[in-house]
Amino acid sequence: MDNARTRAPRMSPEDRKAAIVDAVLPLVAERGHDITSRELAHAAGVAEGTLFRAFGDKTALVGAVAVEGLARAGRPEETLAELSGIDPALPLERRLELVIELGRHRVAEVMRWMSVLRSMAPAPWAPGSPFGAPFGASPSAHGAPGAAGGSPPVTPPGPPGPSGPRVVTPGMPGAAPGGGSAVDPHERMLSYRKTLLEQRARQRAATVEGITAVLAPDAHRLRVPVEVAISLVESAIAGAHLRIDHLQPAVPADVLADALVNGLAGPEKMRGPDAVDGAASTAGAGAPGSPTPSPEGNS
Repeated sequence: MDNARTRAPRMSPEDRKAAIVDAVLPLVAERGHDITSRELAHAAGVAEGTLFRAFGDKTALVGAVAVEGLARAGRPEETLAELSGIDPALPLERRLELVIELGRHRVAEVMRWMSVLRSMAPAPWAPGSPFGAPFGASPSAHGAPGAAGGSPPVTPPGPPGPSGPRVVTPGMPGAAPGGGSAVDPHERMLSYRKTLLEQRARQRAATVEGITAVLAPDAHRLRVPVEVAISLVESAIAGAHLRIDHLQPAVPADVLADALVNGLAGPEKMRGPDAVDGAASTAGAGAPGSPTPSPEGNS
């Protein structure tokens, strides 16, 4: 019965890699780079040797999964469809609230996968780091790529394919002769970065188009150019994930939307000992701090 896992069905190399990435993606999202190759193989339903034949090493597989996760978190066509689906008949505050909620969900997914990629980056003095060896250490002792005791061969992602960046593996175009690769971990991260920047440009274009459509019914009310309004909305979304004190709950989306539309300051409040807060000032007669009407009425 174990043969169902150890002997994988015959597939093309590209289909095999895509199936493995899809199968292990939820587990990598949860565990990150700390996951073991045995756990990855079990999740994919294949033998560990199949993983290594397809990707070369565990880091290459986790990197390909992280890039695929980022691609799914920021698919331009889905972003545009979600933003375009917001009812233009809703009040502007409500429309922006929905934009913020959608944006926060996508940013949270992006941050999750970026943390996986960051965990794969070599330390400043680690083998393969672009900073080289510490002062006084020889390159071979430090573990220069290709030196005895150095970092093992790794495989960078290749050009984007139908399901995301294609990972170069031994025997495929782009791999080094003999099945290895002379590309060090830093070069691999640069390749990941290039792929993600290209995707980010497409995602940004979709976001601008979508938010522009959301703002269109009230464009005549805007006190700033549309591109500035879009940047303010994006800043409000990103701010929830860049706060220093993460122990404090994020500002609710409806509160942020109201502040974006109506500003932080309202009509000037009363000053002095009889001043009331914003909630009390809008209350009817009999509220704390307001005159109590006479039972006889005004005569």
